[in-house]
Amino acid sequence: MVKNVKDLSREDIEELLYGQAHFCSLGCVFDENIISFWKENVLRQEIGYHHNAPLVARIGMAYYESVGNTILKDKYYKDANKNNFLIKNITFPYISPIDYIISYLDIIWNKGCKRATFKNHKAFSGLIRVLNENSSIEPHQDIFRRDDYGLWQSLPIKEQIAFNCFLSVADEGGEMELWDYKPSDEEYKKLQHKDEKLSYGLDRDKFLLRV
Repeated sequence: MVKNVKDLSREDIEELLYGQAHFCSLGCVFDENIISFWKENVLRQEIGYHHNAPLVARIGMAYYESVGNTILKDKYYKDANKNNFLIKNITFPYISPIDYIISYLDIIWNKGCKRATFKNHKAFSGLIRVLNENSSIEPHQDIFRRDDYGLWQSLPIKEQIAFNCFLSVADEGGEMELWDYKPSDEEYKKLQHKDEKLSYGLDRDKFLLRV
């Protein structure tokens, strides 16, 4: 279900957390001139690729990349605040989209909203993905509990929501796909790609037989 809203409310957040809505769209939040300014700054940065999704370009590092790899875990923690400040500098003098939504949720939600801290390390929030022509992202779920169950158990986290902000949309293609299907952990493993470069996501041929 997609719910178009002008302003997020506490009720909207509860619906997201407890499964009554899949996606809330705020429409165009930022001025187009500001978005163009951000996009130009993004394209000036050094762009890397996910270690476990090497076909997807990104700025920053996702925690998911470090799962099961001690060297990458150390790198994630070491670079987390550097990447937080990088996103802040890319969008300066304006508030970044991730800081905007954190501030927004902090006002709405009684218990507040802030960047997570993992084992006395500040987490990185605000990953930028760069999708070029003929690139795509496979169907997937971002579920922290599934990615690192041991760490999840040690944290006071109950649920998880995600925030996407599009700086540029292609004239053709580039749509976000929303699937009305929530596989169990076991089903997810069975549907994952066998190709290592795509194993973060689901094999469309297998997946489409289920939806």
